[in-house]
Amino acid sequence: MQETELIYGYSKIKEEQAKIDVLYQVLFILNQILPENQKEENIYNETLNFLKNLNNKKFMKEDITNYLKNILLQGGYITEEEVSQQEFDPMKFLEKLTSKKMVITSLSF
Repeated sequence: MQETELIYGYSKIKEEQAKIDVLYQVLFILNQILPENQKEENIYNETLNFLKNLNNKKFMKEDITNYLKNILLQGGYITEEEVSQQEFDPMKFLEKLTSKKMVITSLSF
């Protein structure tokens, strides 16, 4: 390889520790739930949009909650009925699914 081209740098994520924390948590979750060596194009596109939003706008807890609901739904882990229930918490669901504690330390940035 002699040349690379940076398409999107996500530089604003790198400037805020809270956004870096969210990024690492999302990557950890994806590593835990995605099957190896299988294309997950819908989840990829959802994650790409999520990262662009994380980079470009003020980020709220609802943003990560909605993203997690979408990837769980697209990954076949939950149904539309489950996701529409008001008490459904994707972080608690992921903790049960992965047997790992899911913590995002700061969501108000």
